[in-house]
Amino acid sequence: MSITDKFAIWLSNFSKKWMRWWRDRAQNMNILDENTPEYKKSNPFYWMGSMIYVLLILQVCLGLVLTFLYIPDTTPVDKVEPGLVTYSHGHTYEMVMEEAEEIHHLFIEHYDFDSEHQREIFEVVGKKDFEYVVENLEIDSPVRDLEGLITLGKSHEKEYKKMTDEEQVACDENYLKIMELASEDADDLVAGTYHGETQITEAIDEADVLRDHIIELFSIYRLSEDSTTLLSYGLPIAKIENGEKTTITIDDMIAEADEAMLKESDTVTDYERSILQFAGKTKAEVIDGTTYAGLPIPDAIEESQKLEPIFANLSEEQKEKLHHFAHGKDDAVKIAVEELTGLMGKSADTITEDLGVTVTRAYNSVAEISKKPLTQWIRGIHRYGAYGIIALLMLRWIRMFFCGEFKKPGELTWILLTIIVVLITFSGVTGYLLPFDQRAYWATTVGTQMMNSLDSMPVIGQLGLGSALKYMGLGAHQVGQTTILRFNIIHYFLPILLFMMAEIYFIRSRKKRPKINWIAILLLVVVIVSACLYLPAANEPPPNTVKTPDHILPDWYFLFVYFYLKFLPGYVGTLVTLLFIVFLVMFPLFDKRPERSAKGRPGLITLAIGGLTFFLFGSLAAYWIPFQDAQRQLYINAILLFNAFVFIVAFLLYVWWRMRKSNKKKVLAEKLGIDPGLVEVRAE
Repeated sequence: MSITDKFAIWLSNFSKKWMRWWRDRAQNMNILDENTPEYKKSNPFYWMGSMIYVLLILQVCLGLVLTFLYIPDTTPVDKVEPGLVTYSHGHTYEMVMEEAEEIHHLFIEHYDFDSEHQREIFEVVGKKDFEYVVENLEIDSPVRDLEGLITLGKSHEKEYKKMTDEEQVACDENYLKIMELASEDADDLVAGTYHGETQITEAIDEADVLRDHIIELFSIYRLSEDSTTLLSYGLPIAKIENGEKTTITIDDMIAEADEAMLKESDTVTDYERSILQFAGKTKAEVIDGTTYAGLPIPDAIEESQKLEPIFANLSEEQKEKLHHFAHGKDDAVKIAVEELTGLMGKSADTITEDLGVTVTRAYNSVAEISKKPLTQWIRGIHRYGAYGIIALLMLRWIRMFFCGEFKKPGELTWILLTIIVVLITFSGVTGYLLPFDQRAYWATTVGTQMMNSLDSMPVIGQLGLGSALKYMGLGAHQVGQTTILRFNIIHYFLPILLFMMAEIYFIRSRKKRPKINWIAILLLVVVIVSACLYLPAANEPPPNTVKTPDHILPDWYFLFVYFYLKFLPGYVGTLVTLLFIVFLVMFPLFDKRPERSAKGRPGLITLAIGGLTFFLFGSLAAYWIPFQDAQRQLYINAILLFNAFVFIVAFLLYVWWRMRKSNKKKVLAEKLGIDPGLVEVRAE
């Protein structure tokens, strides 16, 4: 028999064996609990299949609706709409501009300016000179740019010349005002515009300098001379001892400096090194040689007291809004007034320019969806429905492990369910980018950079596989128009594909679809509606594509991955993630023991509980604790200790279980009078 014949026979036998394995497992498929016995379906743990099926149908329907409302276009908008763009969570540009205008009025009415000239020019603080010119022209036009108005005037002039006498007479005053600008030059118009007796550009520049000076005074408002002096040197003004906050005085600082002078140079801390310049000085000497905002300390403190009337004249309603604006932080009203002072007089376009953000058509379309009550609810149900599918699939997956359902003949169910979990989370990632806001842009950017780390791997890295995979995903070297088109298509079609595969499976296998449990559906409705009411779907601020935020987070189901990737260097984190997914898919092939009960698998159950605990606390830590490089080793040590503890407990439980099983075998063998090796003890 030739080698070719032997290979053909082996291939035929392998194919028959594989097809037999596939047929047997496919007949016992139970992803959506379609094969679960009736007596178990009253158990809430077996409601998940029907809940997943209903949510999948819901996602397909809502996805179709949102697709017609969404614009996958990263082109910047021509005009920023203040009512659509988010400044901070819960506040649009329009809202903060109104609040800033209220603070502006308080300054004009109550602030103690050095002269009436300052009060007059402060009326134009934050404005652009061409914006002021357009406002003074009193022209009703959607075009608010001076150059654009001049261009529009030239167009009107051409149209006017072609009109008949009757048509020219019928032209309204607004049309004629715009036409008069045809012969004007933008720079000349600005140069010839005055606010009071001051040329508008000079008035705005002077007002902005005055505003910046006032903002500096907020930092020392109601501070003592000691605290103001320390602040001017960039030194801390308080410390926490025994859980209590204590104010630092200049005398305390001088005493510490004197003590630091007596220490060995290698034992001096960075803080002590920064205060050595004050050793041997008196408090008066330190204060006399210090200035703040260009003023001696006593004068700066006196100047800051000019802010008192601003806070004194705030209404209770304004204080409540300001407290909400600063998200309830300590000294929230002061923080909010300071920030709003920096926004006084600014237009939406100017705020966007100052923040360095980009408002795209994609962002605007999602903002429009979130603004209208009906579509906001549709988006909210779509978002929390997706979260529900991911959570329920994970719970279904965990139930399979703890109940031993992945064992023969449930291997195929486990493998496909694991792949579906990965695909659904990937679908969530693609949808995450679509609002194209700050959080979406940077979470996607940081997430896709994982692929680049593969290029630093030995041998494989030389192939440039990581860069190639990243380019395939993004369609470019960075997140942009091609990326949002690809992600939009994947996000739209993936749920439809999964739904079609489920339907084909039910039709071809002639199995009944999951029985709808109305209690489970009611529970879903309550949870999703409550989530939409408590945390409605809303946009984050638009993205600053140049400056990376300090603490950007992905969605909850990726918080754990974000957590441990912070501590694993280079390609290790990405490689561990990929290998772990492969391990989970192939897990039924590694654990072929017949025991299904959790009692019969104490070691694996302990490892699973430890892993779930690690997942939970890692996710919470990623959300609540900003990562700091200085604490990297501390985190790594804590992770290693926790995992070592879990593995030791799992090993001890496994040894205990084996000993207990061995003892049961011996006792039973003695009773039966046979060899212990012939006895099989099943888990209780």
